[in-house]
Amino acid sequence: MAVQEKTFATERDRKQAERSSAAAAGRAEVAAARAERAAAKAQQAALIAAGAAGPAQEAGMSGPSAKDAKAGKKADAKKGKKDKKGGRKAVEAAKADTKKARRKEEKDAEKAVRAAEKAEKKARKQAKAERAEQEKAAAEEKKAARTAKAARLEKVAKRDAAAKADKKARRLAEEQVVAGRPGSGVGTPETTPAERENRRREAEQEAGRLAAAAEHKATAERPAEVHHTNGLRL
Repeated sequence: MAVQEKTFATERDRKQAERSSAAAAGRAEVAAARAERAAAKAQQAALIAAGAAGPAQEAGMSGPSAKDAKAGKKADAKKGKKDKKGGRKAVEAAKADTKKARRKEEKDAEKAVRAAEKAEKKARKQAKAERAEQEKAAAEEKKAARTAKAARLEKVAKRDAAAKADKKARRLAEEQVVAGRPGSGVGTPETTPAERENRRREAEQEAGRLAAAAEHKATAERPAEVHHTNGLRL
C-alpha cells in the first residue's frame, strides 16, 4: 500500500512539472506577443510623427526660414529612426526574455522529471526490500511451524513409548507376583528331561488307573445273565 502511494505521488509530481512547463511556455509566448505589439505601436507612432512632420515642414517653409524647416525634418527623421530602432531592440529583448524564460521552465521541468524518476526508483527499491523482508519472515515462520510440529510429534511419540514401557513393566510385575504364589504353575518350568519323563509316566499311570476303575464299576453294575434250557438243570 505504501509503495502504491509513493508511486502515485511520483506521478503527481511529474504531471505537475509538465503542467508548470506548459504554463511557463504559455506565459513566455504571451510576453513575446506583447513585446511585438509594443514594437508595432512604437513603429506606428514613429510613422505618425514622421507624417505630422511633413505638413509642419511645409508650413515652416512659408514661415521664418527654410533652413529651420530642413533642420526640423532632419530631427524628425532621426527621431523616427531612433524610435524604430528602439522598437526592434524591444522586440529582440522580449524574444530573448521569452527564450530565457522558456529555457528556465524547461530546465525546471527536466529537473522535476528527474526527481520524480529518482523518487520512483527509490520507492521500487524500498518495495523490493520490503517484499524480501516479508518473504524472509514468512520462510522463518514456516520453519518455526515445522520445528514446533516435529517437537510436538516427538513429544507424543515419547509419551506413547513411556506408556507402553509402563504397561509392560506392570505386566511383568503382575507375572512375578503370580509366579510367587504356591501352586500357580508359573515360574516353575520343567528344567530337565528326566522330570518331564517322570511326569509323563505318572500321567499315563493315572490315566490307566482311572480307566480300570471305570471298567470295574461298569462290570459291577451289569445284571446277571439268565440261560434258558429245555429242561430243568439239577
